[in-house]
Amino acid sequence: MAGYTYENLAAGAEALRRAAIKTACEQAAIPPLPEAQSGQQKQDVITIEAGFAGVPAMFYPFLDMPRPESFDGIIDDLRNSALVLMTTQNSPDPALGLHAPNNNKFSAVTTVGDNLASWSGAAAREFKSQYLDKLPPQQAGQFNVVVTCLKLIEQEKNIWAEARKNVADVVNQAIAVLEDMPRRCSKNSWTVAFTVVAAVAGVAAAPLAAAGAGIAVGLAVTDKVAGGASLFVKDDPPENRRFGASTADGVIREVDRGLKELIARIIEQEGKIATVFTGANSVVLDERDSFVPKRPLLAKATPENVTDQDMLGFSS
Repeated sequence: MAGYTYENLAAGAEALRRAAIKTACEQAAIPPLPEAQSGQQKQDVITIEAGFAGVPAMFYPFLDMPRPESFDGIIDDLRNSALVLMTTQNSPDPALGLHAPNNNKFSAVTTVGDNLASWSGAAAREFKSQYLDKLPPQQAGQFNVVVTCLKLIEQEKNIWAEARKNVADVVNQAIAVLEDMPRRCSKNSWTVAFTVVAAVAGVAAAPLAAAGAGIAVGLAVTDKVAGGASLFVKDDPPENRRFGASTADGVIREVDRGLKELIARIIEQEGKIATVFTGANSVVLDERDSFVPKRPLLAKATPENVTDQDMLGFSS
């Protein structure tokens, strides 16, 4: 079997065109050498070549697919953000690469609250009740959002990595069928595995399951997206698509069908990822207070007013 990869896909498409022409001529009993061909046979060769001239163009939509490695920078940024926010919970998925210990830098929040307990001012009370006390669940929510995005971007990367393999497999198998076809009298059949999959059901599972009831707000993103999008009840497994043809022209028609099905599958999986992203964004926008701390009144404190009753007041 031919060994074309995505990196030389254009060459593979041209090889497919040549293989189709060669097989079609053999099936029409046209001698391979021009000097052995009759005038009519030479005209037939011209017609056959014209019929397969569009084969390379069938692969044009795949030549500028995103590079899987182009997502690595985004994935690294999201993973680093998740590590910063990973305070009380363990990594939700070992495959995410969140192997660092929990970030304990935020543990001083409780100490700050204790220090403010004796202050009488309105801003001191507000800072503790509306900022410090709410920070842990908000932080858990942020962690959940980041992990959701991390999973989705990794799936996006995988879609394009698998699409490259799949389109190369279509080329290689079609060439192999064409090369074998003149030696067969019956219809040739072959199978292509379409492995482009968006594992969105894994995102619908709450990544903070190991954390505790105290961060229920942090589960809002995945819970609401899963509940609002029935597409994510289960993953789409890889599909084995069967093709069959008995002529060179039939093989190319099957290749065209396979490429169109692959494009449709990519669009479908892209749509699922986009739906999860849109749903997560809606949750954050609708429940912003569950994810983003409000600007505390103490932010307005100055050396002149910091001890006023509207600010820290006095310490008992």
